Amino acid sequence: MAALRPGSAELMIMAATVLWAIEALIAKQLLATLSPLTVGFARMGVGAAALVGWLVVTGRGALLVPPDAGAGRWAVLTGLLLAEGVTIIWMGG
Repeated sequence: MAALRPGSAELMIMAATVLWAIEALIAKQLLATLSPLTVGFARMGVGAAALVGWLVVTGRGALLVPPDAGAGRWAVLTGLLLAEGVTIIWMGG
């Protein structure tokens, strides 16, 4: 049997898991003094800024432009609903 060796995909999954765990611990500490909505908006804002920054730095910023206005509205609406829905349920509960 060949030895198991993690590739780049496995390493990215491990890094994402560790970063999420750290972020969740920080968020739980912040919830002691801040409202769930404030913490949720901060989490999503920092995450969105990081993802947008990554797309711009890697030369894929054009992917941020929706194909039409309707698609853009749906993207914003679903993003807000999911972001705050998860925040209220997970952090507020």
